[in-house]
Amino acid sequence: MKKIIGLFVIGLLFGNCTSEIEFPEISKNNTIDGLKLPNGSIVKKIKNSTIKITLPKNYSLVEINHDRIAYYSELSYVCTCSKSNGCDVFYVKGNYGCSHGSCTGECTGKFVDDDGKIFNKDHLTIINSSINISPATNEEFDKLEYMPSNLILSLESELKAYAQTIYGDYYLEALNYVDNKLAKKSDINDIMLVKMKMYGFKIIYSIDTNQLKKEVLDSNNFNPLIHESSSHSCKCISGTKGCTADSSWGVKYCKGGTCKECKMTVKK
Repeated sequence: MKKIIGLFVIGLLFGNCTSEIEFPEISKNNTIDGLKLPNGSIVKKIKNSTIKITLPKNYSLVEINHDRIAYYSELSYVCTCSKSNGCDVFYVKGNYGCSHGSCTGECTGKFVDDDGKIFNKDHLTIINSSINISPATNEEFDKLEYMPSNLILSLESELKAYAQTIYGDYYLEALNYVDNKLAKKSDINDIMLVKMKMYGFKIIYSIDTNQLKKEVLDSNNFNPLIHESSSHSCKCISGTKGCTADSSWGVKYCKGGTCKECKMTVKK
């Protein structure tokens, strides 16, 4: 009887080791080569080396390259071998990547479109275009990630349009004032720092309270980020130097320099 049980357990162990993990077609808390997919994304295995990603409604994959920005609703991820044989796409614990398999060289993964164009993954981010710039609740602000600086710098027209709605004809004067002053603390009588959301990210937005339209000021819909006793700063998590605080179109962000991972921090 003990021998039968032992064989049964060994069979289970070998069965688990050799069975292939199926790709979930509907994404939930998944990433592809570090790129986090929104829940509801469709991931289809086209062949062993290729998967195709289709994003849910209102989501777009954005390529940001200097001053150029392009939007895509679907993209493929392809694993290639630098020499002979192939690399396979694998899935484990919510992550997609490339398995070396029988590749005799280097196995790498690339994001490509239907025309074969290869994307630099550092230039890619995913946005939710249904969430326009608006005040964020404390709960929303705690859950969301900060908007990448390269995306902020690509949204000049959208951020200027918002500034026009709250400042009217004085929007350029107000933006120049808050960007040049680089306030680190809120002052209700000068520059107020507030919690905002946009495209599925959170941002720290600077408001020139002296230039606000009266009806906007009276509505008081903004959620202040920090008070006089608090401040925000930029910290280099990985890399050498850089990571300094900056502001564009009223939005606070961290300029990386040679720092690989530059993070905004808030002291309370």
